[in-house]
Amino acid sequence: MPRFFAPRGGVPEVLVTGSAECLLGPDWTPALGGNRLCAHRSPALEAQRSVRGWTRRRPSVAGCPGCGNDGPVQTRPEPSHSEVAREAAGSPALARLRALVEARVPSDARERASKERFLVELDRLTRPFDRDADPVHVTASAVVAGARGTVLHRHRRLGRWLQPGGHVDPGESAAEAAVREVLEETGLEASHPAAGPSLVRLDVHAAATHVHLDLCFLLQVAGDRDPAPALGESPDVRWFSWGHAEEIADGALRGALRAAHAELERIGPS
Repeated sequence: MPRFFAPRGGVPEVLVTGSAECLLGPDWTPALGGNRLCAHRSPALEAQRSVRGWTRRRPSVAGCPGCGNDGPVQTRPEPSHSEVAREAAGSPALARLRALVEARVPSDARERASKERFLVELDRLTRPFDRDADPVHVTASAVVAGARGTVLHRHRRLGRWLQPGGHVDPGESAAEAAVREVLEETGLEASHPAAGPSLVRLDVHAAATHVHLDLCFLLQVAGDRDPAPALGESPDVRWFSWGHAEEIADGALRGALRAAHAELERIGPS
């Protein structure tokens, strides 16, 4: 019997689950014939069998006649979009995200407008980190601070100097994504301040066919080694003094640099 587990998402192994069979059924049964799939677990794992049947898009779950598990299994009706939205809005992850955005005090007019747009989008997005679910989605970036100043990379398509950042992968938080993006785009191992993640900028901006709701964190790097970006990333990555970085930065990055530098002076070096 297929099993499901997602340790990074906080889901331990689930030995008895219909979701796996509901996904596998449409792929397996054309080869087996019919539209029903019987799933069996060995006696060593407390044998249970179940049958999964479906019509077109929607699976149904029932007991297996003659296998000691007769009778229908109650299944939840397919939720409406509004139900999905309400469920997502009540999820702990989305609640934490909203609290993070609401707590941020904007430093200028652009960030105030970004915060307003951010909160409006969070009211409607059901999967805010999923770039395939909606053209508008949450991304993560970081102002990297170290003994040599801050690290920027020249975006290959835009040609502008930017802070490292990008999409949030499944199972990641925005704070974790910022650390990963810094490692991939600069080759530097960075970490959040000892007191925990520090959000230094909210920015909403267009990116090709998408709109990014960006969360920018302060990350710190120990030592002074040179950047070494991963293969496929922009090779033009370097340390800048804080003053030089501000001179070449656009409006959004300039605000992030100033906020990060102020926060760094407040908390001190790592």
